[in-house]
Amino acid sequence: MAGIMLTFVIPAAPGKNRLYRNVSASERARAHALGLKLRGRRRTQDYNVWRYAAGWAMRMDGSHARTWEPLTGPVTVEIITGNPRQDSDASIPAIFDLFTEMRVWLDDRQVASHTVRRGPNTRETVVIVRPVEAEARAA
Repeated sequence: MAGIMLTFVIPAAPGKNRLYRNVSASERARAHALGLKLRGRRRTQDYNVWRYAAGWAMRMDGSHARTWEPLTGPVTVEIITGNPRQDSDASIPAIFDLFTEMRVWLDDRQVASHTVRRGPNTRETVVIVRPVEAEARAA
């Protein structure tokens, strides 16, 4: 897999404070009436909509379907985002979870390093994934 580089252009991710919400009392009451337990946190609607849109953006290259094999070794990730109202690292959890779900890699523990920098486009994020070469791992 030497020399492989995957580049994805996806919609700008929501910040980490907009990914999950607490379960409301009315949701817990409805679940309890059905004999279920419902606790903790749930994905927000913004996060679900973004995951769906970003997943399709990853699968399409113009008008052509795109496929890839999951990377199995350590990888480096470069994220170029342009949202000036968001901390530069706020989108990392959402992007890493999406890339695990979309099987870019097997698990986000494979990410050896990541960098985030600002770009000019506020609506899109560019993510570049590169495998760590064997020589670099040995050094």
